[in-house]
Amino acid sequence: MYLILGLGKSGKSACRFLQQRHLPYKCVDRSNQEPGVISDQQTPCLAGVSTVIKSPGIRMDHPWILEALRQEIPICSEIDLALPFLKHKTLIGITGSNGKTTTVTALGQVLGSQARCVGNIGVPLIDVLDAPEPILVIELSSFQLETIQQGPWFEVGCLLNLTPNHLDVHGTMEKYEAAKMRLADCIRPGGLFLTEKDYSIFEEKIETIFQARYRDDKHRLYAHDRRNFAAVYAICQKLAIDPKCFAEQIVQVKKPPHRLEFVCQIQGVNVINDSKSTSVDATLKAVATMSTPVLLIAGGVDKGGAYSDWLATFKSKVRKLYAVGQAARRMEEELGEHISLVRVATLEEAVERAMNEAQKGETLLLSPGCSSYDQFLNFEQRGEKFKQLVEAYKSR
Repeated sequence: MYLILGLGKSGKSACRFLQQRHLPYKCVDRSNQEPGVISDQQTPCLAGVSTVIKSPGIRMDHPWILEALRQEIPICSEIDLALPFLKHKTLIGITGSNGKTTTVTALGQVLGSQARCVGNIGVPLIDVLDAPEPILVIELSSFQLETIQQGPWFEVGCLLNLTPNHLDVHGTMEKYEAAKMRLADCIRPGGLFLTEKDYSIFEEKIETIFQARYRDDKHRLYAHDRRNFAAVYAICQKLAIDPKCFAEQIVQVKKPPHRLEFVCQIQGVNVINDSKSTSVDATLKAVATMSTPVLLIAGGVDKGGAYSDWLATFKSKVRKLYAVGQAARRMEEELGEHISLVRVATLEEAVERAMNEAQKGETLLLSPGCSSYDQFLNFEQRGEKFKQLVEAYKSR
């Protein structure tokens, strides 16, 4: 019998998969409102369970997972259920601390109708077993990779980068890195595993392809964009995509929102939404790209990174930091003596104060460096709220 732990999107997809194959299972979730669902607050009972299917949001120190480990019951994800059924497809696995969704989206747009983008980007892999596209571009998080079963699954695997992230869950950088590197053990014979040193050699080519028209504030090609698109180029080389075709398609790629997204200009102040920056390193890179003084809104749920890493760059870039949410106190403790910082209760208060204090030629940047779950459902909702607040301010 299977036990599905966590009934989020991937957990429900796993349920459908097992139902269709008439395989026995039971479900455990923190909410047991649905009939037959066991509350995860109950004492773990794994009698008769042969495999635990863990949703990505479930930590490895969850009581039901710890009991499964104690009993040496295999733990996997819906990714593992799907992979054996996809040996006839070309699978591209992409992971990394930053840039996963942008890279997956860009590769999917370059490959066009022959590819579908799935995985952590929003579509569970197990939902596309019958997809007509011959290529599946799969975004993989560390939480999906930490239990992935080793095997010859992927034609190409790409680790975009590795910087501190999710340390509140993984505990140490070593464990986080180990989870990411499991992708390297899942490459097919003759396949390719790429890291930053392998694909970054193509950055100059990407700069040449995009040329100067992508250097204005609204359509800037940032350094990390060049790296992400260089990874796409390297993967396309392995797939024997014609370079001319690549060049034609890559310049048409539209990045997903909330990633250094130009919102508007208000009285000479550029406003940029970077809500997707949910790690210390992502925010550091965002601030480093700014060419004008920055009023930075950051904060949310602390993920264990060191905010002191910001100091060297922020001293010359950030005129003022508006710290929001659960992480605000720790930001103040680590940064308050060195840069101008004010703690605010909400994003609304941060936008209002920042816009009132912003001066012509400066940039208001939302780049939180934290997850959003203290005040928002996800980074998308946070980014949309930011844009709404800015537009409301502009219309006054």
